[in-house]
Amino acid sequence: MNQLDRKMAALAKRFRQIIKNFKKMDKKDQVKILAMVAAVLLTVVILIAILVVSGLHGRADSLSFEDGIGSGSVDPHADENYDPNDLGLDPEEFKDTILGETKDAGESYLEETLFIGDSNTVGFEAYGFLSLQNVIGVPSMGIQSVTSNPCVYFYGYNNPVTIPKAVALLQPRRIVLNFGTNNTVGLSPEKFTEQYLNAIEAIEKEYPYCDIIVNSIVPIGKNRSNKSITMQTVDSFNKALAEMCKENGYKFLNSSEVLKGSDGFAKPSLMASDGIHLLSEGHELVLEYVRTHSYTAKDRRPTVKNVPKRKPTPYVPASSSEEESSSSSSSSSSSSSSSSSSSSSSSQSSSSSSSEAPSSSSISSSSEAPPETSAPSSEEVVVPPEPDTTPQNSDVAEPVPPSDTNAAQGSSSDSDTSMQLS
Repeated sequence: MNQLDRKMAALAKRFRQIIKNFKKMDKKDQVKILAMVAAVLLTVVILIAILVVSGLHGRADSLSFEDGIGSGSVDPHADENYDPNDLGLDPEEFKDTILGETKDAGESYLEETLFIGDSNTVGFEAYGFLSLQNVIGVPSMGIQSVTSNPCVYFYGYNNPVTIPKAVALLQPRRIVLNFGTNNTVGLSPEKFTEQYLNAIEAIEKEYPYCDIIVNSIVPIGKNRSNKSITMQTVDSFNKALAEMCKENGYKFLNSSEVLKGSDGFAKPSLMASDGIHLLSEGHELVLEYVRTHSYTAKDRRPTVKNVPKRKPTPYVPASSSEEESSSSSSSSSSSSSSSSSSSSSSSQSSSSSSSEAPSSSSISSSSEAPPETSAPSSEEVVVPPEPDTTPQNSDVAEPVPPSDTNAAQGSSSDSDTSMQLS
């Protein structure tokens, strides 16, 4: 008999002894003991129920993309003093910039479009409207992190890449950018548009063949969890974005108009309980607006080829990240200077995470992920080839949507950045 069998036999013997002793007790003592056992079991059941409910609540939050919401100074009269007409966009002034209503461009238009933004962009994929190949969404990301945060994962690549590099790999016909909620507390419209322009220029440098559409910032609900962000700020940022687009030749998509009620705030039926994140119905309305306010210019891309398949962002709990980071920095300080330098560059390259990508007329991807053993690193990413003499659409098969729809998460913040909201 091995050691485990002996322990089990001893436990069984002990249990039989307890039962025998229990039977010898008088009825009063038996009732007391049974009551105590029942109380313990009930407590355990209640604790399990609380954990299950918390888990379900956490899952719901992941669809509304809970973020580290900061708070700034709050004007208690901001909402009551808000006039939705104060910072409205004059259609005549922006007639060549704001995309007007068109016939419905259909699903094929969305398949050629890459949506890039914060958690309100994550929702397009998380709610099942678009595949991971057409969405780069990073909760809590502000516009300042677009150029520096390696947050997009691909099968066949050892490390994540930045959004501009991801666009070059995915080779979309057009991109729709939707940043700003996370910059509305603590940043001026001027600084915001300056950083926005830097992000667009970085994308154009990596991949100059796609059309760029800037989407308006999602309006907020009158009832919301964070009063630091106001509709006055959202409207002023949207006007600044429209002016930036006008000055630089980009198109502005004013999708916020379909989300607003008569009071200028987001319609409550479209918003999560925090008043900041869109529900499924809100995302659906935005996509319908995108299709019916389409921009179809000549396809300037070279032949689309070698498009890698997007890999869902791995989930790393914040506490684990901190422990790993602290352990890594401690081992780094005790090692030689050369290994310290190598460890530092490695930790920088595996920073935060996201999700995403587009297609040409369609992107080629197999249902099985390619092996990662021979994968190049993010530094070895090859930019798409120079264009052929005449642009042409790809006739490659349509992408197979990934089965894993985990929402992307995490993002680094800048020293001049605002509070993280969305």
